Amino acid sequence: MVLFSACASVPITCRKQLGLVPESQLLGMSFTEYETFLSGNKTPPATDPRTITVKRNGPKLAQASTRYLEENRAADRVEGFGWEFDVVEDDQVNA
Repeated sequence: MVLFSACASVPITCRKQLGLVPESQLLGMSFTEYETFLSGNKTPPATDPRTITVKRNGPKLAQASTRYLEENRAADRVEGFGWEFDVVEDDQVNA
């Protein structure tokens, strides 16, 4: 019964997800982990072309994602999100 009540559908993909930790707790944990990640990695200066690209396009992606979720009655999925877009120096390809 507990597992059944913890299952939800992901708005964009409609796949099932298991949510054992409340969203509010996950957000707090993510903020802490993100700060730890940034402090442990080198970030290029604001004048770096990669940083400029990410800072210019990141908010557009956030706005489009939020608009899509609003149109599909799932805006609560990103409610309280603190969108941030940063670049770190790493040879691994990641997005």
